[in-house]
Amino acid sequence: MFRYVAFVWDDDDLAARGSAGVLAQRLQAGSPEWHLQLAGKGLSVFCAGERPGSSETYQLRDETGVIVGKLFRRGAGVASRSAPLVLDDVESRKIVASGGRHLVQHYWGRYIAFIQDEPAGVTRVLRDPTSMLPCFTSRMAGLDVYFSRMEDVAQLGRQSFSVNWKYVAATLRHARLQVAATGLNEVSQVLGGECIEHRNGHASRSFYWNALDVSQSDIIYDPAEAASALRAVTQDCVDAWASSYPSIVHMLSGGLDSSIIMACLRQSPTRPRVACLNYYSAGCNTDERDYARLAASGSGCEVIERERDSTVSLAPLLRVRKSPIPTDYFIYLDEGRCEADVAREQGAGALFSGYGGDQLFYRSEAWLGAGDFLKRHGVGPALFEVALDAARMDRTSVWNVLGKTARDSVLHRRWRLGQERTSTRKSLLREEVVRDISRESDLVHPWIREPGRVPNGKIFHAYQLLFPGNFYHPLGADTRPELVTPLFSQPLFELAMRIPTWLLTRGGWDRAIARRAFEHDLPRRIVTRQTKGGQEEHAKAILVRNVTFARELLLDGHLVRERILERNQVAETLAPGPARFSSGNAQLYGCLSAEAWVRQWCG
Repeated sequence: MFRYVAFVWDDDDLAARGSAGVLAQRLQAGSPEWHLQLAGKGLSVFCAGERPGSSETYQLRDETGVIVGKLFRRGAGVASRSAPLVLDDVESRKIVASGGRHLVQHYWGRYIAFIQDEPAGVTRVLRDPTSMLPCFTSRMAGLDVYFSRMEDVAQLGRQSFSVNWKYVAATLRHARLQVAATGLNEVSQVLGGECIEHRNGHASRSFYWNALDVSQSDIIYDPAEAASALRAVTQDCVDAWASSYPSIVHMLSGGLDSSIIMACLRQSPTRPRVACLNYYSAGCNTDERDYARLAASGSGCEVIERERDSTVSLAPLLRVRKSPIPTDYFIYLDEGRCEADVAREQGAGALFSGYGGDQLFYRSEAWLGAGDFLKRHGVGPALFEVALDAARMDRTSVWNVLGKTARDSVLHRRWRLGQERTSTRKSLLREEVVRDISRESDLVHPWIREPGRVPNGKIFHAYQLLFPGNFYHPLGADTRPELVTPLFSQPLFELAMRIPTWLLTRGGWDRAIARRAFEHDLPRRIVTRQTKGGQEEHAKAILVRNVTFARELLLDGHLVRERILERNQVAETLAPGPARFSSGNAQLYGCLSAEAWVRQWCG
């Protein structure tokens, strides 16, 4: 599995220079896989597990920098293509002179850039806007260490790591969190589109790319133009990722998003070998095999069908890999091993999925689009039509939509994190924890914290794009195929943000422009499909079988001891007898996952 570690220090600091040498020796002594990719004044970059074509290193001329991951070149009217492994003198100079901004403007992909401007005494670390490749940083022995995987640096020095309880509690409250802080007090992360500049022993942060800024430039108001552009850019991004792998396993649920990826793979000029994997289980709306077969029909691709295992044990939660950030491990317990086995049988180097389509193409909170329309066009007959579309999609009354829109407009209310939560289930979190977290502005992404004049729908849209899938499997081996989410690509982000929310929900359809864009590439049943496969009954069956384990893990666990969870509510939810799980499966799995993560750091 591809990974990197980089050391940044003030080269005038002799102690820090010496520490960098010691840590580099320890890193390489731990595994022969580590290769030095760049050695400069105050900067050294190591990589391991490179995979030709998909996870590589791109050298700038004169040892002025290195880009790790996957990099594509973009150009107006030209298909995206893999960047050369050694960038020429002109491109290298542009990247260095711009401080890395040239990369964001003319390239895209899954990358971290380390750029050194030696005459200016500046070292920069830049993470691509999609955040698909992790980028964590920690201060060790007088220098800054950047890395993608915690296991690679946890034993480098005598640095101890402690749990950031506020962050852990916030992940349980909001489910998803993307800020500089992590679950460890001693580790932070570089955010998507962010650059950290090191100069004279000091570091500063700035954003080179902001989705909210993008949303206010070159707005596309014509639905036909938006659909045409969306089809072209989606095809280009899928083509680019497909060119990186000769053989692919595609997770084909038969839903709209995975079917769009399938349609694009059919037309990719590099013609990778594609096999599709579909999961099904007993219960309401959990068997989508007919849709998957329909999406793959005529492609010549095999559809491999696997039944989900409701007898799966939750015990492997206690063996998750150490990471700075807790995540929900349920899907990895249930499906991870099967995916690796199928990929190995198919000789596939990547697992593709349609993850991100709901967020990118816009699937929820249509009523916010009415507020965006009101802000842009004012009150008029057209506002009622937009509100009616939103009501149809959100399955509410048009008067409810208009009422909320009017209140937000009159009171100048801004969308805020947590506003989208509408569950009436009682939370397992203590009330004071929920209250305190809601007041913490530093738990909100900087874009969302200061959105300027951007309308609420676009704030929500941008927020949804902050959460890429995990690059590393929390329970998998290093030999696993790479996880690729083609819809999480910068050109698609930029295009989607330029399409108004009321167009994305036009006609009362979620993902309306995506449906229109691919209406001639997909079977009509999939284009017009409004149901979505779920796993609620399957997840509940697993909890029923593992309820004793869940009780033991949570009732006397760290989250209860730290007064984050309400013990009595947990006990009631997991009481012996017929399982009620009144707090919902998702919340329970989130708590179990967080407790398992904490135990990796607290014993």
